[in-house]
Amino acid sequence: MSLLLLFHLLAAEPSASQARPPQIGCRGARLGEVCTDQGRAAALAQLGLMSLEAETTDGVEVYRALYLVGGGGLPAVAFVRRPGRNPEVEISGAGGRRLTAEAPLDVWNDVRSEGAIADRVLEPRNGEADDYCTEGGAVLVEVGLPPYGARTPSVIRRRAESACGSGVTNRFARRLASLAVPLFPGCAAISPGRMPDDGIGRFSACLRLSGDQIAASAAFNRFSSEPRPGASPLEWTEATGVDERTRLSWNGQTVSGDPRSFLIERASTLPNLRLDLIQVEGVSGREAVAQGYAVHGAGSHILYADFTQIWVWSDTTHEWRVREWTVGEFGRPEQ
Repeated sequence: MSLLLLFHLLAAEPSASQARPPQIGCRGARLGEVCTDQGRAAALAQLGLMSLEAETTDGVEVYRALYLVGGGGLPAVAFVRRPGRNPEVEISGAGGRRLTAEAPLDVWNDVRSEGAIADRVLEPRNGEADDYCTEGGAVLVEVGLPPYGARTPSVIRRRAESACGSGVTNRFARRLASLAVPLFPGCAAISPGRMPDDGIGRFSACLRLSGDQIAASAAFNRFSSEPRPGASPLEWTEATGVDERTRLSWNGQTVSGDPRSFLIERASTLPNLRLDLIQVEGVSGREAVAQGYAVHGAGSHILYADFTQIWVWSDTTHEWRVREWTVGEFGRPEQ
């Protein structure tokens, strides 16, 4: 162990008399959401997470990050070691969605060593910006060490900073996500073309996948949300996985003939038609079921219809294709 690492570890685990209070840096967009006890509690509740104080009281060692970027709704990444269990990584999304995997020892050791200074404020390296910008959102890093023996209390450390900053807090938050991705094969299988972000954005998509997640990610990769008016049938097949054999039902109508021609006509006549994917379930290694909704219209005249697609692996083309697609009745969503 290097002297520098030893110094960081010792500094990160002060005695009861030396324990420093949790620090929160409150500069930048959206930081107010995690800079108060109430805001932080609301963010944790949305993700179904316990407070760090409660976790450490239960004997859990925790290194986690919350990401408040863009419109919100991004999952949290936590590396945890619960009593009597090996280290694990937990991905928590809104509504109680959760992914869990065992964390290898080398990854766990990396998290612990880098987490030792994750709440520090260090001088920026040459050429790096500070941790402030107006539009970048925020990240919150929390580190919790449980009591060790009767006389040593829990250690709680936390810090928030702008998501477009270059401080160690931001770097550690991104590092947690990048370390976690390879531990979930279904998430790692998501194409960079669909989700270029290697970390938290990938988990945001991956939480929509269930069952055989590798099969689900294959269908997710193949799915297109942008029907193109005027596209040829071949271009439509390449873009969406729909071909001449797809069984299509649209608004209660079973389509006869080539379904691609029907869809091309719909895309050219329905204003702003788009497809939004909600979830994909891998039924087996050769089949997946996708659910979402089709939307068209503008302003106060937007109509929605639920759809279900059954994707299958084709031994002929060696690609995933849509075998069946059912689009329901268009209407306004219930208030």
